Amino acid sequence: MTRRPRDTVFWPAVSTEIRQLAENCEACQIHKPRNQEETLKQHEEGETAWSKIGVDLFEIKERNYLVTVDYYSNFIEVDNLPTTTTKQVITKLNGHFARYGIPIQMVTDSGSQFLSREFKNFTRNLGIGHVTSSPHHHKSNGKAEAAVKITKTMMRKTLLNGTDQYEALLELRNTPRQDTEASPTEMMFGRNTRSMLPSSRTKRIRSKKEYTGGPKEELYPIGENSGDKRQVKKYKSNIDEWEFLSPMTFSRAAHCAVVIGEVIYEMDGTDDNVCLRSVECYNPSRDQWSPVLDMNNARKYFAAATISSGKIIVIGGYSGMGFTRIETTCEIFDKCLNQWSLVSSPIVPRAACGIVSVTNTVYLFGREDINHQRYYLNSVECYVVQEDRKKVAHSRRKKVYMDEKQEVITTNVWVRQFWNDPRFSWNKAEYGNISQIIINPEKAWLPDVVLLNSAEVMSDGRSTAARLVVKHDGNVSRLNPVIITSSCEIDITFFPLDDQTCELRFGSWSYSSEFLDVYPRRDGADLSSYVENGEWILLGVKSERRLLTYDCCDGEFPDVTYHVQIRRRTLFYMMNFILPCVLIAVLTLLVFLLPPESGERMSFGVTVLLSFTILLLMLMAKLPSTSKVTPLIAVYYACTIIEVSAAMGMACLMLRFYHPDNSSAPIPDWIRVCVLNYCARLVRLSTSAGRVRQAQIVQEWRQVRLRENRGKEQTNMTILTDNIFKKEEEDAMREEWRMAAMIINRLFAWIYLITIIITLAAVLLKSPRFRKGEL
Repeated sequence: MTRRPRDTVFWPAVSTEIRQLAENCEACQIHKPRNQEETLKQHEEGETAWSKIGVDLFEIKERNYLVTVDYYSNFIEVDNLPTTTTKQVITKLNGHFARYGIPIQMVTDSGSQFLSREFKNFTRNLGIGHVTSSPHHHKSNGKAEAAVKITKTMMRKTLLNGTDQYEALLELRNTPRQDTEASPTEMMFGRNTRSMLPSSRTKRIRSKKEYTGGPKEELYPIGENSGDKRQVKKYKSNIDEWEFLSPMTFSRAAHCAVVIGEVIYEMDGTDDNVCLRSVECYNPSRDQWSPVLDMNNARKYFAAATISSGKIIVIGGYSGMGFTRIETTCEIFDKCLNQWSLVSSPIVPRAACGIVSVTNTVYLFGREDINHQRYYLNSVECYVVQEDRKKVAHSRRKKVYMDEKQEVITTNVWVRQFWNDPRFSWNKAEYGNISQIIINPEKAWLPDVVLLNSAEVMSDGRSTAARLVVKHDGNVSRLNPVIITSSCEIDITFFPLDDQTCELRFGSWSYSSEFLDVYPRRDGADLSSYVENGEWILLGVKSERRLLTYDCCDGEFPDVTYHVQIRRRTLFYMMNFILPCVLIAVLTLLVFLLPPESGERMSFGVTVLLSFTILLLMLMAKLPSTSKVTPLIAVYYACTIIEVSAAMGMACLMLRFYHPDNSSAPIPDWIRVCVLNYCARLVRLSTSAGRVRQAQIVQEWRQVRLRENRGKEQTNMTILTDNIFKKEEEDAMREEWRMAAMIINRLFAWIYLITIIITLAAVLLKSPRFRKGEL
């Protein structure tokens, strides 16, 4: 209630008089808030202004209104609706979208206007995610319900007092909120809009100094030696009251505290005689504690801390149990680097010493002795803090991670931005030769340069902890460490012997080249601090400035495109994808070496095909699902599977020759000529054994015939010799079939071996990297 007046005017006891005025206001007392019957359930806040909105309808004095509230800034818009049809709601929302832009998400209740097909088509065409609350629990749309309640109360008060409701809405938007310490208008537009109340804070501050004799000072007692060691309080001198704030993250006593800007840093100390090296900071405007990087050494009791050149310096104190060991080290914390560094230790170990910082020099004087016997030193020593801002401004760390399956590339980079803002220029001679300052980016204008091909929610980095370095001539620089994820079309034609080129396109989302020019500060990127990736080799980064035109907008829009060229390391894929496939293909030769009588040829071949199936599943899990190109490794797998399948067919054909249906039937003449003659010579396999056996059969037949002529029992001898001759003839035919099978088996084995070698060589030679020897 008192925030808005106290933000513009001041006089003694201003808060008390405002409260008395509210108590005497009849309209305020009539519409005083009552106890809430049911808790309103809030959705998550939006990440940026107008990215997520809530919409609801209400009726007052037989008139219908539409309320639209921004989840990020709590900025409220109120529209009068002649009718409550879907068409009227869409018309009002289109007006808001023309002023503030199209949101990403919209939350409404389950009213008929929002469930109609016309409204669903409206949100779908604009690309807005529409979320509705449960029809049985309408208060789950808490943000919009709260906005309706506030708006109704405001309008009822204005109707009783006869004041302008739009003027009241203007002041409501300009009133700072307790949770953000900023008004909805400030969070929405970066400034308050002009109203009937004084808008110059300079006059308010000057008038306040006349009454208080200087700027407002606040006292923050933090921690206790007994009781709640996390307790934090604030003393409000203007109203003589104590206020409990958010407690610290860690319990600590006998600790150090320093103030940088508006942030309080708490470090070291003890918790039940345990030395701490933890550090945390407190932001009074947000009433929030945040962890900071731990110190290198733990310390407690009588450590000294100060600020010099924007860095925190911690010296002395005790470590270990009790007061038996003085911590002799000195540490410096650099906020820009987020790093604690051990520097030169003091010449004399000091505990409970005095410390003063003048310019960039720290002075130490006095100390308490190691036995805690109140023995003091009168020596003084100083330490000169070396500034290293040049290193901070020019260092850049880059790390690359590629996700082929999702076709995105993640890079951890330090983005450096430089621009000139004449509003930040000053004459340093008039301000103690201060040549530069470091400010919060939320207090200054930032170029809306974003990653245009981002695979995540776009952001200009305003929410990060990076500060702005402003020089007296208006030059502003920003070193912003970010992790960005961008889309990258993967060309998997020569996988795994492939090179990829991904683009990082930075440009302004709103300003054309007429208002904002974007260009690279140097050719390429600074890779001096690049961290090697185990899967990819960074070949280089090239930068390019382009001017683009779009059908939707007038003018040319500049962007800076960084072409990131990377090369895949092949050892992992050779060992896990290529080598197993080659070994399995060679292993298939065993099909031709197994004895035909074993009956294991077909089962062995099926097992080989199952092994290829496992390799294919591993490959599918790695590569993106695309039909634009076919990778070489997939072609090699397909050819190898076809060759293995063909080998199985050859094995079946050979078995048919080895086990014919009628083994006593003579082998056809064309097979005898092609196989036993030409193919046998080709595979260097002799068929003389069959011919010798035939000669023996003929010789035995002749001897039997001679005995037949000389013997007496000619009839019985004829039958016997015929049976012997028939049996021998069948054996000869069977041997001839088996000889043909062995020749075909060896021929197919050579054909298969030559085929897999040619396939492997053809696939490898297809890759440009293999031909150049760049593995």
